[in-house]
Formats: sequence, structure tokens, C-alpha cells
Amino acid sequence: MKLILYILAVAAIVAAGFFSWQVKEKYAAKISARDEIKGKNKVLSQNIIDKQEEKKGAEADKQAAIDQKAEVFAQYDSSQAQGKQLGRDLEVEQERFTAAKARQDEITKIMTEIKELFPDTEIEDVPKVFEDLQATKRKLDKEYEEQEIVKEGLIKEVGKNNDEINRVGSKIAESRTRVLSNDFQATVTSVSSEWDFLVIAAGEKSGLAGDSRLLVQRGGRLLGKVAISSLEANQAVAEIVPGSLAPGAVIQPGDQVILEKVKSN
Repeated sequence: MKLILYILAVAAIVAAGFFSWQVKEKYAAKISARDEIKGKNKVLSQNIIDKQEEKKGAEADKQAAIDQKAEVFAQYDSSQAQGKQLGRDLEVEQERFTAAKARQDEITKIMTEIKELFPDTEIEDVPKVFEDLQATKRKLDKEYEEQEIVKEGLIKEVGKNNDEINRVGSKIAESRTRVLSNDFQATVTSVSSEWDFLVIAAGEKSGLAGDSRLLVQRGGRLLGKVAISSLEANQAVAEIVPGSLAPGAVIQPGDQVILEKVKSN
């Protein structure tokens, strides 16, 4: 019985050892496979890292290329702008040169004309001659301004005289019209040179009034003025208005009188 148990125990031990060996072999195989997979994973991870680094480098190169391209375009645009600006500057300088050349030609022409006008004058003396000419010009300008002032004054005076002539002409025309329209007329019958009065052959019945003033005339020529001092029906006495007699005029019997102011209807 013990022998059987012993045999069974040995068999169990052997079986357990065999089973343990199989398990160990399988475990070792799995460990080996796992290590192999880990190694492959490590290699793959490194490859991924390397590729990512390569990608980063490529992207950096791409960005650098883009930046370089942008810089090149910017330089091109700047060069174009500088070229245009240089063109404009060249045009400005050309205009300045042309203007300077024109001034130089003008100066040369003026110097030639000066030499022709003043053959005995050296160029160095030209400023002095020019100053003298300027002084003469200023003097003439001043005289011209003074003449203009005198001219303006004369023009104003002529205007005033014309206005006065027109005014006097209007008065003469008015007086002439008044005289022509004056239908009253009477004759001087007697004159007192000593007392400066005269007698008129017309009175109240002829339309005279106590305040009437008359013009004395002979042949259409005005001799003087008289004012009624005494009025009767058919005659009147009038006094000569002081200062009204024309130079050298002497009123005589037979001279005619008319109203100074015609009564309006």
C-alpha cells in the first residue's frame, strides 16, 4: 500500500515537474515573443520619432522656403519701387538741369546784350551800372506815380467842371425855357438913374403883383433885375435890384421887362 502511494507520489511529482517544465517553456516562449514585440515597438517608436523629426525639418524647410520666397518678392517690389523713384528723380534732375541750362543761356544772352549796350563797360562793372539803372528806374517810377496822382486829380477836376457845366447848362436851358414861355412883356417908360428906379407901362391889370420881380432886357440881352415897389392899375414903379446890372449895362426907356418867375397855371 505504501509502495503504491509512493509510486503515485513519484508519478505526481514527475507529472508536476513535466507540467512545470512545459509551463516554463511556454512562459519563456511568451517572454521571448513579448521581448521581440517590445523590441519591434521600440524600433517603430524610434522610426516614428525620426519621421516626426524629419517632418518637422521638412516643414521648417518649407516655411523657410516660403519666407525666402516672400523676401525675394519683397525685394523685387522694393527694387521696382526704387527703380520708379529713380526714374522720377532722374526726370526731376533733368528738369532742373534744363532750367539751369536755360538760366545760363539767358544770363549769357543778357551779358551779350549788356556788352552791346555798354561796349566800354567791363562785366565786373555791370552791378554798378545795374544799380544806377535801378536808381533811375525808381526815380522814373516815382515821377510816374506823381504824374498819375496829378492825372487823377485833373480827371476829378475835369469831372467836377463837366458836372458844373452840365448844371449851368441845365439852368440856362431852364431859364431860356422860362423866358420863352413868359407871355408877359411891358415897356420901361422912364428911368431914374439917381434913385435907381424905373416906371413900367403895366400894372395890376396886366397881372403884376406887389412881390413881382422882373427881368430887364434889350434885344434879348439881359440887363438886370428890378423888384416892384409901387403898383397901380396900369403902371408900376420898380427898384433896380442891387448888384443885378450886367457890367456896363444902363437901363433906358424903351427897354422891355418880363417876369423873372412865370406863374404856374
